[in-house]
Amino acid sequence: MGLHRTYDGITRNFRRVLRAADVFVATGKDKASVRDFFEYIGIDFPASKIYDKDTAYDKLAALRQISGVTHKRLREIIFLDDNVNHLLMPKRNGCKTFMAGWGYHTEKQLKLSKDKKIPVIGLEDWVQKILD
Repeated sequence: MGLHRTYDGITRNFRRVLRAADVFVATGKDKASVRDFFEYIGIDFPASKIYDKDTAYDKLAALRQISGVTHKRLREIIFLDDNVNHLLMPKRNGCKTFMAGWGYHTEKQLKLSKDKKIPVIGLEDWVQKILD
């Protein structure tokens, strides 16, 4: 874990989002690693809200499962990811999507996000943008 570092303000701002919204994680990683990372940064995040690579075959499938659990329609779900390819199908299916302008992506992915009318949000305003 010592090799990982979070982006400035991400832990503090993630806590703000946790207080304001019903947050789930849809990830291609394994649940144990995600829990370990949250523990490392001091966030107690329930395993039941992590939809990992073994829970759903892609992000849209995870979002559909989350929709069923929360009794919210896909259009009521906000989905944030740093990979535009993970955002395309959720957007087509009605989710409100945002591209994290930080993280692991290319300029080509940022352009595709803009072309597909998926807002790219930055570290300085992501909380405000998704909670509006």
